[in-house]
Amino acid sequence: MRSKLGEPAINMTPMIDVVFQMIIFFVCTAELDKQTFDKNVILEWAKHGQEVEEAHPLTVTVNIRDNGDITIGGTGLSLAGYRQFMRTMAGRYGGQNIPVVIRGDKGARHSHIKAIMDVCKGVGIWKVSFAAIKEQG
Repeated sequence: MRSKLGEPAINMTPMIDVVFQMIIFFVCTAELDKQTFDKNVILEWAKHGQEVEEAHPLTVTVNIRDNGDITIGGTGLSLAGYRQFMRTMAGRYGGQNIPVVIRGDKGARHSHIKAIMDVCKGVGIWKVSFAAIKEQG
């Protein structure tokens, strides 16, 4: 493409297309990240807890509300549905490769948390950790 003076000109259309695609990608992934955390789960305070630097890409974050409801990525599951989901994940990626983060509400019964841990153990997943708030606010 040449400008009126005969000098080469740069066609910006492909670059603008790429920029718009990147914007769409980041908006979509940011929305997915928000769905990981259930706003109805109130975490307990753990002053001496270890901070997570970077999450593993296969990390499964399980939210357990105070009434025992289970959600993953904004989707509610029964305990049997959670078990099937984790079996599928373990079969596809290997249980030793899947970290699980349990976000248990501070009012949730221990039996609800234990049931999630038992499912992980049953499908061969051993990297289980718990989410908590580092600083009380």
